[in-house]
Amino acid sequence: MSRHPLINNEEINDDLDGVCAAMTRSKTKQQNITAQDSSTSSTTSSSITSPKFFHSKHLSSLDPDRLKSEQNNDAEIQEVIHEFTDKPDDRYSIVNGILNIQFKNGKYVPVIPITLRNEILHSFHDHPTAGHFARDKTWYRLLHRCFWPTMRQDVIHYIQPCLACAQHNIRRHKAPEQMQLTEPPGEVFDLVQMDFTGPLPRSTNGNRYVISLTDYLSKYVISKAVADDSTKTAAEFLVDVSLEFDPPHQLQTDRGTHFTAAIFEAVAIRLRCVHTLSTPYHRQSQGVIERFNATFKQQLAKYTNEHYDDWDDYLRTTVSSYDSSVHQVT
Repeated sequence: MSRHPLINNEEINDDLDGVCAAMTRSKTKQQNITAQDSSTSSTTSSSITSPKFFHSKHLSSLDPDRLKSEQNNDAEIQEVIHEFTDKPDDRYSIVNGILNIQFKNGKYVPVIPITLRNEILHSFHDHPTAGHFARDKTWYRLLHRCFWPTMRQDVIHYIQPCLACAQHNIRRHKAPEQMQLTEPPGEVFDLVQMDFTGPLPRSTNGNRYVISLTDYLSKYVISKAVADDSTKTAAEFLVDVSLEFDPPHQLQTDRGTHFTAAIFEAVAIRLRCVHTLSTPYHRQSQGVIERFNATFKQQLAKYTNEHYDDWDDYLRTTVSSYDSSVHQVT
């Protein structure tokens, strides 16, 4: 296994390089045998069943006995453990017999043996709680929860043949001359955007729309599947969000009648929320919420049945996955 530059983040790049270097000092012959035996299972996403012991957001639910056992059978990890035992290194820690590494932020994460990597990639990409996000979001989520030396390359190779992503993912990168920088608000919930999406196919629960609120600064999203896009539904959703998170200082919406009606304005005033309307015929002014709307519809399409009448069953996990991912502008 050769040494790979894993990330561009200078803060932890030295940590990753050091660990990669340590894990490449095991015998080349052993590595080649391991790679040959595992090539079929560690680089493709087909014929993989969802692992019962693993949850895509919490490595704590990874069965420690199995992780320990697989680490004990991994030649690279054993080489690191032997070196670490002979010459202590602050970057490593063995907890209950499991090798962890420490990044500069002080966080320890477990080192994943080759036999478990494909299952973890499946859980962080294919599982409904993972959202089928693209390689960068998938990699960043993995990077904060576990480690192995070729993680970025394995993420790329795993996601590249994914049929669901190929069918539904759309690239939205703008040319530099098309990008407009907006001064961000100073605090979370200083500015939020709200919108309806739909009508969607009627679900078995009777829902046809999704109403969402996105914080402009953090990009955090709150969504709910609803039966209609009425003013009453919009006002009730705003009240519910305000009771749980406090009212936003400024609320931006489009000029749909559900948002321009007097009852909605009255609710906003009662909540002491400044309600502003986006520029007519210029949906880009609602860019943050519009981007989420397009993204979550793509993600839902990867999980719903052929009738698309169970989409609301996956809405909560899709939004949760979106909220936990890293956004380029934040």
